[in-house]
Amino acid sequence: MAARARGASSPATASPRSDAYTGILGISLAAMIGAVVLLFMDWNQYPDSKPPKVPSGPVGGAAAPPPPVVPAAPEGGVPPAPGAGGAPAPAPVPPKQ
Repeated sequence: MAARARGASSPATASPRSDAYTGILGISLAAMIGAVVLLFMDWNQYPDSKPPKVPSGPVGGAAAPPPPVVPAAPEGGVPPAPGAGGAPAPAPVPPKQ
């Protein structure tokens, strides 16, 4: 067994090099910082006071919305069958054998 020199018990290890994922992390950090800055700029445009209260219900004689329009049934009183309008009815599917 050969004798070792003092201080040479372990080889020097270099720190790992940066790769593409390190660059992606940097881009993500820059995007997050930019988003926070834009969010702050948007938030800063709002006034510091509370908004006025909105009254509930109709005010000033506002009219109620009109009732929904329901199409009238034909003279027979029975609505037409599906496909009886202008479009042809779908063809029946033949049974499997």
